[in-house]
Amino acid sequence: MGTLHILGAGDIPKDTGKALQYFKSSAEQNYPPAQVSIAKMYLEQNEIMIATRYFELAARQGAIEAFYYLAELNHRGVGREKSCGIAAAYYKIVAEKVEILHSTLGDAFRAAEGERFTEALVYYMFAAEQGYESAQANVAYLIDKCIPPFLLLASIPAADWLSCCWVLIISTNTRTPDYPPVFKQTSQP
Repeated sequence: MGTLHILGAGDIPKDTGKALQYFKSSAEQNYPPAQVSIAKMYLEQNEIMIATRYFELAARQGAIEAFYYLAELNHRGVGREKSCGIAAAYYKIVAEKVEILHSTLGDAFRAAEGERFTEALVYYMFAAEQGYESAQANVAYLIDKCIPPFLLLASIPAADWLSCCWVLIISTNTRTPDYPPVFKQTSQP
């Protein structure tokens, strides 16, 4: 209803006051899109601190748009000191959250959940080549814990060995003991 009132869609007249009431009601129930909408309304009114608070609430629940606005605020130094480091961290979160829709990470996760570890390895290797740290760690984990060596050798075409070696080098160099795999292993293969 808030969106209808802010746009003045259909027979509903444009009324930002009513829109704000609806958004606040939804935001109190921890609905991230409403928190982002409120933040954008306050941002338009140049109420930066209130807007930032709502963006941060939505970001805590993973709202991509909230991370983007926080990145922009930090990058441009709006209502705060300009911080390229913080902005870059927020931009990275946005890129990783959006990129998962276009990468093989989702396929890899589903394969690992279904205990199809060889298939998961291939998908994670593609994602690792795109630079996903979690995929790199999962490649190393799968090779260490889930894939028997004879199966690993049989599952990788000869043309992909150079690529495979490169991913293995990166994977083993970036893995840390306190960085568990993204998927849960329910049983040994």
